[in-house]
Amino acid sequence: MRRRQALAVIITACATPALGQPDTPPGPLAEADPLPENLPAPAEAPPTPAMLGAGAGPAHPSGAAAPIASPFALPLGMQNLTNGGWRVQLARDARDIPAGLQPSLQEIARGLAATSGRVTIIAQAPAPALEASFARRLSLERGLAMKAILVAGGLAATRIDIRPMGRQANGADVVDILPPGAAR
Repeated sequence: MRRRQALAVIITACATPALGQPDTPPGPLAEADPLPENLPAPAEAPPTPAMLGAGAGPAHPSGAAAPIASPFALPLGMQNLTNGGWRVQLARDARDIPAGLQPSLQEIARGLAATSGRVTIIAQAPAPALEASFARRLSLERGLAMKAILVAGGLAATRIDIRPMGRQANGADVVDILPPGAAR
């Protein structure tokens, strides 16, 4: 009997509207209902999303910094690229960057550290037709060696992307350094 009474009290309490609430079902505010004066102003609308098509890639702002040029003459074995980067020529099957080029590369790293954006290292290694995996591993080792030199020169390791290209159709023993904003 007590259970029935308790159940009846609970049902009655749930069925009656709470104090101060209208008996009408919730819905949109009627036009005549005034809004309270103490509400904050509505937030601004979010910006419209970027329209990315199938061929769209990352856009570089028109005010992007010009590629960094070498402030000094490059040593033998290095050259400026037309897109603002630098190329290091390596000996066949060389895994490390020549020690004679490291001071110049560290000077470039100091210049890149003063910029913002990501730096890309593109490493290549030609290989015989059946040894594609060898070329890929060799190009990765070259890219990691270049990254270590740039980090020693003051460029943050978290700003460096390595692209080990392995064997390419026009394969060469080179490592390219591309500054932020340079065409890839």
